[in-house]
Amino acid sequence: MSNQIGQEKSALEGLKVLDFTWVVAGPFLTTVLGDHGATVVKLESNLRFDYARAIAPFKDGKPDLDGSGYFSHQNTSKLGLSVNLTVPKGMEIISKLIKWADILIENMSPEKMDKLGLGYDDAKKLNPGIIYMSISLQGREGPYAHFAGLGQMANAAAGFWELCGWPDRGPSPPHGPYSDYVSPCFGLAAVLAAVDYKRRTGIGQYLDTSMLETTLQLFEVPVIDYVVNGRIWGRAGNRSPQAVPHGVFRCKGDDRWCAVTVQTEAQWRAFCEVLDDQALAEDQRFATFIGRKRYEDELEDTINQHTIMFSAEELAGKLQEKGIPSQPVQKTSDLFEDQQLVSRGFLNHLNHRVIGSIVHCMPPFRLPETPARQFPFPCLGEHSQQILRDFLGYGEDEINELIVSEVIACGQ
Repeated sequence: MSNQIGQEKSALEGLKVLDFTWVVAGPFLTTVLGDHGATVVKLESNLRFDYARAIAPFKDGKPDLDGSGYFSHQNTSKLGLSVNLTVPKGMEIISKLIKWADILIENMSPEKMDKLGLGYDDAKKLNPGIIYMSISLQGREGPYAHFAGLGQMANAAAGFWELCGWPDRGPSPPHGPYSDYVSPCFGLAAVLAAVDYKRRTGIGQYLDTSMLETTLQLFEVPVIDYVVNGRIWGRAGNRSPQAVPHGVFRCKGDDRWCAVTVQTEAQWRAFCEVLDDQALAEDQRFATFIGRKRYEDELEDTINQHTIMFSAEELAGKLQEKGIPSQPVQKTSDLFEDQQLVSRGFLNHLNHRVIGSIVHCMPPFRLPETPARQFPFPCLGEHSQQILRDFLGYGEDEINELIVSEVIACGQ
């Protein structure tokens, strides 16, 4: 079965993925595979469903395992299977799916898959060529490999919390599980490299992904500064050692702001022109980068007195015309009016059987010859019968018996 819609061939058409992932770090990776045509079977059960199904927002504010907007974003273009792994017939189904799959991806707690008899060594016996990826907080080797945790823990371990916030306050972590969204980007590259290797050699492999290590890839500048200069970075609010002014400035309207970065003397002069403040341009306190840094508090106060006279869009437009990096600080509602996103078709409207009309983000890269295609996220166990029938060859009587005996469950 192919996920493609229309006539164009999907980039990953024919690739079969068994998805043992949950919450964000794993599902975000497998949904990109599904959006590009891979057949992704998401495994859950009524006893152990993906925890993200219980996270708001919900349709009309009413909790529903099939109505979570949070879950929907990470699980487009997948087929949902609900099977009870605590009974032999449930494990038999999973064994057959492992034989069927090209790739198995899991981000369970460390050692969980081994305890279930579904670790890499077990899977390799059933399918010697399988590509098996494990995603975990700190990898599957080392003294802390057994620690379980979510993305916020990786953020803290990687040092991001220490840098986020204001100098006179405690750490203010990045919104959401930042590392959960970083690690799938690296994991996707690793999986596709393994697929390419297998196509050339016929050999599968085990891929061990550490959320801590992938997050640290974006922390290289503070690490290098410490190694070279012995300097430890701390919290600096919105300020930057390479730019001044650097931050968000209040604009006309209710809670409207514009982000601005001024890095060069030419940009500083142009910035003063946009604000139409010759006195600011001639103020000796701000005549040099060092001076602007020394009096940054006073400078920001003065700038806010000017920017409040502009709308965020007007200010950003005028600054960009002068070659100064700037952008309105957008609210969620603004994204639907963003002409850049609209023109690229980034926000994709789908119709889900429970939620109804829902908007999803398309993959943030374009493959013109094999464009991504999405279909709505699965209700719990929605495709159980279809998967057993079409992929594993079960007959209708066998499937009905499995339903009655509660080995599998079927969604709405």
